[in-house]
Amino acid sequence: MAIYDPASNITAIADGVVPNLSQILTYDDLNRVATASGIYGSQSYTYDGVGNRKTRVLGGTTETYAYSPAANQITTITKTGNTRTFTYLATGQVSKDVRDTSHTYTFTANDNGRNVVNSHPIATLVSRPIATPVG
Repeated sequence: MAIYDPASNITAIADGVVPNLSQILTYDDLNRVATASGIYGSQSYTYDGVGNRKTRVLGGTTETYAYSPAANQITTITKTGNTRTFTYLATGQVSKDVRDTSHTYTFTANDNGRNVVNSHPIATLVSRPIATPVG
């Protein structure tokens, strides 16, 4: 069951079957998630002047987000000695996500601008339509 505040933000999710899976959320004055707590622990968020996530604190670990000033896209996420980097196509889609030295994901976009292939050194995932249109 979800509980809402007057601005229609979900402030609690009560799991009637497994109570320890319930969650609590709070929001800032602009209705952005400020804190969340549940089985995953407690986390908090801060935002920059244009509304991008600036930090996320989960337990004792802080993630810091950096953005391209030209395109307002995430360029890096840094936490405890690791920097995750993102590369984009000229059309704006993510083309590469380097999570650490052994986890690099490369994405390929189709003619409609949708990412359809995700390549990783141990596997390649291909997105296909669920059904083929008739006619």
